[in-house]
Amino acid sequence: MAGFWALRIDPADMPDPTYDPPPEGVNSAKAVLAGGCFWCTEAVFKELDGVATVRSGYAG
Repeated sequence: MAGFWALRIDPADMPDPTYDPPPEGVNSAKAVLAGGCFWCTEAVFKELDGVATVRSGYAG
């Protein structure tokens, strides 16, 4: 059990999430979609041509 605690990561040590905006001059749009299991939905949309980024989470 001591080994488990040695591997514990403090959330304060984690870096802030990053976001890479599209380059200047690129025509893009944002879509907000709802789905049951959002990780499964994210996996499908990541594979579509023309999709630059996909982020899942709770809305609101």
